[in-house]
Amino acid sequence: MPLLDSPPMIAATVTTVSDASTSPLRCEWRDASQRGEVLALWRSLESALGSVGITCTAAWTESWLHHFGDLVPHQFGLAWRDKQLRSVFLLTQDVADRRSYLPLTTWRMGTAGEPDLDSVCVEYNDWLCAPEEREAVLKLILSSNHRLRGDRIVLDGFASVDLPDAVTAEKGWRLTRMVANYCDLRSARDSGTELITLFGDSTRKGIRQNLRDCGTTEVEWCETPAAAHAAFDELIALHQERWNAVGQPGCYSSPRFTAFHRELIDQMVPSGQMTIVRVKAAGVTLGCSQLLIDRGRALVYQGGRIANTGKKSPGLITDYLSMVECLRRGCDAYDFMAGDSIHKQRLSTHNVPMVWAEYRWPGWRLPLFDTLRSMKRSTKRWFSREPQAVSAVPSAKER
Repeated sequence: MPLLDSPPMIAATVTTVSDASTSPLRCEWRDASQRGEVLALWRSLESALGSVGITCTAAWTESWLHHFGDLVPHQFGLAWRDKQLRSVFLLTQDVADRRSYLPLTTWRMGTAGEPDLDSVCVEYNDWLCAPEEREAVLKLILSSNHRLRGDRIVLDGFASVDLPDAVTAEKGWRLTRMVANYCDLRSARDSGTELITLFGDSTRKGIRQNLRDCGTTEVEWCETPAAAHAAFDELIALHQERWNAVGQPGCYSSPRFTAFHRELIDQMVPSGQMTIVRVKAAGVTLGCSQLLIDRGRALVYQGGRIANTGKKSPGLITDYLSMVECLRRGCDAYDFMAGDSIHKQRLSTHNVPMVWAEYRWPGWRLPLFDTLRSMKRSTKRWFSREPQAVSAVPSAKER
């Protein structure tokens, strides 16, 4: 499938806050105690920009702070140019690094830094500023290490098109790349093509067979918090059952993570920024999906499916019928987010390049940390080796 450098509907179309100026940006730092004042400015700038990524909206950020702000140290930055607010951003400190054998200070852009079991795993991260200001805002942050006193800064889960041009390996950044698979619903709508024809032969056959096996199906798009909470309860039960069966805790074992998403339902379902889609066959729930509606894209954040029964594939039919409903409601893409599983590939037509980027400030701590970690891993491998029995017959490797 093609890999797009500039996928449709990723970069936001915004209203310019003011005329371009050559005056330098200056940064004003606010601590966690000033959250209320900062969020008021956040909402004002968000309104002026007109269209921003869902993970840098005030609603998402405030909900995250409610549930993780006491756990993850953080501060806010306000970027001003000619007495006009140009950007508001959140920087968080990675909790895990501060608890390591050599404590580090890792700053992360946006809602990140939680322990792994609580992590919201932010994707399609974004900057609350006009696109032309991204480079200047990043430069401002990188030049502020005399105040931040950090060892590194990490930009988690950005679509490559939303990153400043300076974020390259040549500029000292360490980049981890992934792809987010998506189905281009807009092309089907514009061409009048039936959605199922976008997929390969085996996928089309699987969808049709499953539809026949399922009989009567029903798709519920939750438009009220009450309906969404009811479907979310079922999503959690299905998700946890699946992961517990293979000895994994499942993401909803975290009370913080679960409470965060319950608050998002209250905040975002009424505005149409989030929904839970529940798919049933003959009155039995096949699966539930939590969708974030981000600038015309339906992002499949999380889901729960019943176990496969016979020839039926609940995941395949749940996602396909959810896509059909998203197409009907005017969405331009059905986006599975980062990860490249066979299931995602089967139901996708394109990829979005995604980047996790790390910049290291000069200092001695990170090189020492890397050395100690390497020594620890080598020692662990050495002591974990099992004694080998003596044999007169050479092994295959020796032969």
